[in-house]
Amino acid sequence: MPLMGSGPIFGLYSRIVNECDGGGFLNNMLFIDNFRNHGPSGQKYCFGWGWYLAVDFQLFILTPFVFLAYNRSKKLGLSILICMFLASVVSAWIVIFVNHWRFPTYNPTFKPQPTFMDDFYYKPWVRAAPYLMGIFTGLLYLEWKGGNPRVLSLITAMKNSVRIRAAMYVVGITLTTTVIWVLVPYQTGEVEWSNAGQAFYNSLNRVGFVLGVILVTMPAMYGCKNYPCHIILGAKVFYPLAKIQFGIYLMHLTLIMLRIGSSRALPYWETSSSIAWTAEDLVYSMFFGLLLSMVVEAPVLNLEKILMARESKPADRP
Repeated sequence: MPLMGSGPIFGLYSRIVNECDGGGFLNNMLFIDNFRNHGPSGQKYCFGWGWYLAVDFQLFILTPFVFLAYNRSKKLGLSILICMFLASVVSAWIVIFVNHWRFPTYNPTFKPQPTFMDDFYYKPWVRAAPYLMGIFTGLLYLEWKGGNPRVLSLITAMKNSVRIRAAMYVVGITLTTTVIWVLVPYQTGEVEWSNAGQAFYNSLNRVGFVLGVILVTMPAMYGCKNYPCHIILGAKVFYPLAKIQFGIYLMHLTLIMLRIGSSRALPYWETSSSIAWTAEDLVYSMFFGLLLSMVVEAPVLNLEKILMARESKPADRP
C-alpha cells in the first residue's frame, strides 16, 4: 500500500500497513485479531475491517454445538439459543452502563473513550445476539421444510394474508430506519442520551435492525414471489454481484483510503460530491473484487470441490 499512492496526507493512511508487522497479519489469518489490543480507540489495527470476519468465524465455530443440542432435543436447543441470546444482550447492556460508554461518533465535544472498541465493539459476545437470531430463523425454515404442523400453519397464514405481509414489511422497514436515524440528533449534539439510554441502544440496536431485516425478507424466503423484497433481491442484475461480494468487502476500504490519502485538496463534503465518490469507489471495488475472486476465491473453491468430492460408487459388475 505505501507504494500505491502519494499525496500530502497519504502517510496518515499508509501507516496502517505497519500495524501488520509483529504478528498483526498472523492474528488476522487465525481470526483472533479482535481479542488483541489495538491502542487508543482501537485504531492500530492490521486490516481493521477484518474484525467482522473474526467475529463471524468465532460464532460459526459455536453454531454446530447449538445444532447438536437441537438435534438431541428441540426444547434443549431452543433453550440454549434463548439463554445465549439473553446473555449477549444483558452483558452488552451491563458493560455499557458500568463503564458509562456511549455509541462512538466523531463529535469533538464528547469525552474520549479509548478502550470502547477493544473491550466492547470488537467482541463476539456483544455481536452474538443478531447471529443467534439468524440461527433461529434458519431453524424455523428447517421446521417448515420438515412439515412441522405449527410452523406450517403460521407460514401458511402469512402467505395467504396480504395484510400480515404488509404489516411485516412496514414494521420491518420502520425498525431498520429507526435504528439508523434515531442517532442523528445525538450525533449532532442536539440531544444527550442518559447512561441507561446508551446501554439500551448499544445492546439492542443490532437486534432491532436484524429483526427488521427478518420481517422484510421472510415472506420472500417462504416463496412469496410477488413480494417487493423478492422482486428486488431476486433481480438477475444481482447474480454476478453475489459472486464477488466477499472480494468487494475485502478490497473496498483499501481503495477508499488510497483515494482519500492521494487527494491533493481537502474534500468538501456535500451531496453531489459524495454521490460521485461513492460511484467511483463502487466501480473500483467491483473491479478489484472480481479480480480477487478470480485469482484467489474461485481456485480455492474449485480445489475444495476436488478434495472434498465423494468418490463415486463403482458400477456393479455382472
